[in-house]
Amino acid sequence: MNHRIRKAEIQNLQDLAVLLAEHAAFEGSVIEMTGKSDCLRAALFGETRRIECLVVVDERDALLGYATFGKQFSTWDAAEYMHLDCLFLRPKARNAGIGKRLLRRVAQRAREEDCFEMQWQTPVSNVLGLKFYLRLGATKKDKFRLFADRETIDELASEEK
Repeated sequence: MNHRIRKAEIQNLQDLAVLLAEHAAFEGSVIEMTGKSDCLRAALFGETRRIECLVVVDERDALLGYATFGKQFSTWDAAEYMHLDCLFLRPKARNAGIGKRLLRRVAQRAREEDCFEMQWQTPVSNVLGLKFYLRLGATKKDKFRLFADRETIDELASEEK
């Protein structure tokens, strides 16, 4: 499959938002699409960029996948690591070595940024994805990822229990 990996561009925002929805559906979730492109514009291209995004495109420059990532600080290690927030490929782009190439590009950024490690997560249900990551040398730690929605945040922030 002909493809190339490049940095996301502002003109990709609408298509990237669609890809995010596909990724959420793949993981059994639904995301709110209202305002998604504007939020992505600020996070990816704003004055205080918060995250980087690489996209995989075909010969017509149509999006096949993406990876988002950014530096984080580990208190335990007192050092910065690269957090891979998302990595997703459309089904037609899977099993062609593209995921490995995309992960390699993120690793190159981690090395450029002098990060001591990379971290990411995948749902337990993503058995093929987990096998892919383990084949590339990743290790896993069993932890729960916990979430507090806005209502819970407001409740926690305002009540003394």
